Amino acid sequence: MLNRRCITIIEMLMESKILTVNEISKCLGVSERTIRYDIDKINFFLMQNNLKMITKKAGKGIYLEANTNDKNNIRYAIKNMNTYNYIMSENERIKYILCLLLKSNKYVTIDSMARELSVCRSTIIKDLDKVKAWLKTKNIDVISKKAHGIKIEANEGDIRKAIISLFSDQNCDYNDYKLSEFLSRNFIEKNSINKKRLCDLDVNFIEKCIKSAEKQLELTFSDEAFDSLLVHIMIAILRLKNDKKIEMDENELKSLKNKKEYIVASHMAVMIGKKFNIKIPEDEIGYITIHLLSSNVVNIKNIERDDWIQIGIYVSKLIENFEKVSGLNFEGDNQLFNGLTQHIRPMLSRIKHNIVLKNPLLKDIKNKFGKTFIQTRISLDFLEKKLGKKFSEDEIGYICIYFQTAIERNLANKKYAKNVLIVCATGLGTAKFIENKIIDLFDIKVINTTSSRHYEEFLKNQNFDENKVDLIISTVKIDEKKIKTLYVNPILSQKDISELSKYLPLRRKYNECKNEIIDKKLKKPSLIEVLDENTILLNQNVDNWQQAIRLGGNLLYKNNMIESRYIDGMIRTVNNMGPYIAILPGIAMPHAKPEDGAIKIGLSLLTLKKGINFGNKENDPIRIIISIVAIDQETHIKMMEQLMNMMERKDFYSSIINSNSKEEVINFIKQC
Repeated sequence: MLNRRCITIIEMLMESKILTVNEISKCLGVSERTIRYDIDKINFFLMQNNLKMITKKAGKGIYLEANTNDKNNIRYAIKNMNTYNYIMSENERIKYILCLLLKSNKYVTIDSMARELSVCRSTIIKDLDKVKAWLKTKNIDVISKKAHGIKIEANEGDIRKAIISLFSDQNCDYNDYKLSEFLSRNFIEKNSINKKRLCDLDVNFIEKCIKSAEKQLELTFSDEAFDSLLVHIMIAILRLKNDKKIEMDENELKSLKNKKEYIVASHMAVMIGKKFNIKIPEDEIGYITIHLLSSNVVNIKNIERDDWIQIGIYVSKLIENFEKVSGLNFEGDNQLFNGLTQHIRPMLSRIKHNIVLKNPLLKDIKNKFGKTFIQTRISLDFLEKKLGKKFSEDEIGYICIYFQTAIERNLANKKYAKNVLIVCATGLGTAKFIENKIIDLFDIKVINTTSSRHYEEFLKNQNFDENKVDLIISTVKIDEKKIKTLYVNPILSQKDISELSKYLPLRRKYNECKNEIIDKKLKKPSLIEVLDENTILLNQNVDNWQQAIRLGGNLLYKNNMIESRYIDGMIRTVNNMGPYIAILPGIAMPHAKPEDGAIKIGLSLLTLKKGINFGNKENDPIRIIISIVAIDQETHIKMMEQLMNMMERKDFYSSIINSNSKEEVINFIKQC
């Protein structure tokens, strides 16, 4: 009877012209005697099936003289081996039993499994210990009943997650022939071109459904996310065909229905239902919605970021933590900020719903970027505490990639930064002043600063290679012909800055500035700078949350922070986000997108005499309404970090609610 090792030997010989027994034994980690015994078994199997046999060549080794047609016949014979011709390994048996239990609705006896796998009863009992241990990690119980056998007991969601986890397991060999045969009938397998397929389902059609979702959402899923979504949908179809349905929390389903992804999932459900002749209920549509929300993207044209304020705060804090741990500075790295913002939103959804997205590069990431990986893990600690959940190494690995890319990008910029020598007629003090200004303005490397009197002497004494100096910036005329020299005023003018920018990359957007003053749009104001007595209203009476939002929005409108349509945008956001707008007990934070009519960054604070409901059981009733307006995804971050830290104080709610005057509110904020 052939085992996995025998099949591996056949595969090796079909790929190589000739091999020695010693080469095969070293490759497979067994003795030469074992290999010779295996070859005898293989030849017996090949002879029984009238196939080309392994032959020996004196002094050279063994080979399988087979053409393409012969090889195809051998592969066909192996694939169609019955139980009596193939012996599974322990790992294969465990995977097989897991698949059997996850699929079956009925009890399965130990004797039936022993007969099917051609092993004794005691072997199956031993295998079941490992099966039960694995299932326990997936929140699945194994129930035993005398004279009936065993079966699993769990909710449908956990069963589906277990199925997905089983097939994403790196130790799961999809090319194990007997196991593959079972998977192709009941679940999924990977063929030679590494394309997932399920039973006789039209996978191409499902892929078209996902691509249609991408088009509707105006985004592109990453390859890993696309494949994961494909498998999730295929498993869902299979389970629905067996009348196994997902049940979702009523409130969660209600909140999902307000999202664009739910509408897209509904369209997918209609297409899939018609194609595979199944009815897809609302809970299943919600399940698909969750996976759409949890899928990583590589490109976004226009995405509804309902929670963009909170995400921006998380990202800002994450970068800040990484800077502290690593000693690096990522100021002005918009690629890093935007990349993390794009990634974290679906990541939070995955963590919330315990969805696993395997990272195929995890091993390489830990080996090559171990230091960055550890620094990323430490930097994420605050978010783990915030969410009350630990991040998997797969998720940490994804975040690590963003930081590692930023590090390498930073090093590349430094590598190609221009080397500058600064010369000044009035002495080193003025030269240093100019140096600081130029470093602040431009992404350069200052080789040194010197006076005009010591300029030539400096170069000579230092034996400086003139080719390393890309540019000289001087406030006085110097006799230099070999190195490009630019002349500026001791106090840099806008004209000087403009001239230098022709040769040097700007570190900040000074082309938008006048007289070296940063445009106000680039400034990140603090909380106390945007909240004053004109944007505070206390102890008001309202009938519902819509009135409360309009009242808070009017404060922003009267102070020229928004257009009137921004208020409608805030109401729209609440309708889309549902209860999630109520961020803490008693506190709601309505906002809209910048394009909904934001004029400048701002904030209003409204307190109510009686609480109103937003539909959040945990945080209702709401008595504090903090309305937010931001002009982009970054400018408001400083303000929001201060606000969130302040709101987490135990005395925040009571202090604000019990304030009898606007002055009291302002004083409390200043004290925080």
